[in-house]
Amino acid sequence: MEEIDCESLVIEENEFSKGSFAKVYKGSYYGNPVCVKVVKKDSLIDKELIKFLNREIDILKEILHQPHKNIVKFIGIGEKDSLLFLITELINGGDVGSILLNESFVLPWSLRIKMAKDIAEGMEFLHSKKIMHRDLKSNNLLLGKNWTVKICDFGFAKQFLQVNPLSQTICGTDEFMSPEVILGIQYSFSADVYSFGMVLLELITRNKLEERLPQNNFDIDYEELQNKIPSDCPREFLEISMKCCNYDPKERPTFREVVEMLDNLIIKLVKESPDGPYPETPIIVSNPHFDEQSINDWCMLSLIPDDCLENLNEFSDLKNNKTNDNNINNNNNTDNSTKLYNDAKSNLKNSNCLLCENCQQKSPESVKSSYSNSSIGSSTGSVSSSGSKKKNRKSWRCLIN
Repeated sequence: MEEIDCESLVIEENEFSKGSFAKVYKGSYYGNPVCVKVVKKDSLIDKELIKFLNREIDILKEILHQPHKNIVKFIGIGEKDSLLFLITELINGGDVGSILLNESFVLPWSLRIKMAKDIAEGMEFLHSKKIMHRDLKSNNLLLGKNWTVKICDFGFAKQFLQVNPLSQTICGTDEFMSPEVILGIQYSFSADVYSFGMVLLELITRNKLEERLPQNNFDIDYEELQNKIPSDCPREFLEISMKCCNYDPKERPTFREVVEMLDNLIIKLVKESPDGPYPETPIIVSNPHFDEQSINDWCMLSLIPDDCLENLNEFSDLKNNKTNDNNINNNNNTDNSTKLYNDAKSNLKNSNCLLCENCQQKSPESVKSSYSNSSIGSSTGSVSSSGSKKKNRKSWRCLIN
């Protein structure tokens, strides 16, 4: 990563957002608009932890060697006096999670699938660089011009150069974590695919994800899910999400395969019923990605080495009670777009469940037991040949004909 010329960095007087360890400002670097995250090094819990920031910087260097349209561009890092500056491109569209929850935005299926493809292409790029994100979620996906989705926040990301990478560090956000991550069992790149599948469910339902409970084997609550799936949801889109959320990590597709599936779906939808022009990309007044807790997490948790993070009992508490500033500029919310949305919403009728009855049959076995009886997460990545194990997990892909 290039060291920035601090003399050419202009920062606006008022911070964009702030936390206990950093402040975020709008600024310009050589005349180009940028986002500036300013960290006071002496405000960190332990000055020695600053050296672990090098891990994240190394990943950013790797990304910068070959910029990708679906990854937030990191411009550089600088240091002046007791301040550390992290400079990225300025993204004005806010995060995907907040937009999905805002009913004033009409999001046709072709647009949602296009957004999903953007995410998959960005993740395919990261995985090609042997980088695991480990905290993929809708709030870490920012909207640029023309609804281009950009992946951000690499505080938990790690590069694995070995042939069969495995990790056991529990990190991420509960609602998006794969079962093997929640259980503290060894996992690999397929854990990111599971998180992506949960993002797809948000794109489909436009609802917050339900908590997955231990008594339900940390599985999706299909009975709850079936009531939230719109009747006009493209069947293939739902099927892709189910494949990504397969309980068995070995059965999940790669991001290369996901991109191909989404490509085919987009071609099919365009032929069958092309949508009109997409709505205007939103402009966010206050970006919820930069809420106080997110800033604190980035500044503190990204500095903690994996060995320490594995044994940090307080980690889960740090991820709770996050603020979620949904202040959105609704200047684009015209009466016409609101009417179109309300009309479309009223036309959605309840239909037969998209998931078969088998999908609602939960295994009574404990999750720990099912994993201990299989070799999921082992170096070979193979799965137990137990017939009951296969049957219990059939629900992740089984759709009615």
